[in-house]
Amino acid sequence: MGKIKARADHRPSPKLNRNFMTWLAGGGYYLSVMNDWKYKWAFVIQFQPETDLETGHCKGRVEHIISHKSVRFNSLEELLAFVSRVLAETRANEEQDYE
Repeated sequence: MGKIKARADHRPSPKLNRNFMTWLAGGGYYLSVMNDWKYKWAFVIQFQPETDLETGHCKGRVEHIISHKSVRFNSLEELLAFVSRVLAETRANEEQDYE
């Protein structure tokens, strides 16, 4: 059997990334599956290679699975602010659905 070669730069393949992050708003996810509660509260976070949480350097992109809202962040505070805002919006929308 052939050996599997690791990428020298340790970056994930672009083919793999497209399965996790949307390219265009509203594309790529099946709504019938996404209506499950666990997806309403799910996010995908991509960290830049230079991220070092021990030193407080946090940079990347985050996307909310259901709404496809995304933002680039330059600090842990920005990341958490986005997640907090989207969770509050999701909770408010869910409460309206029950009224």
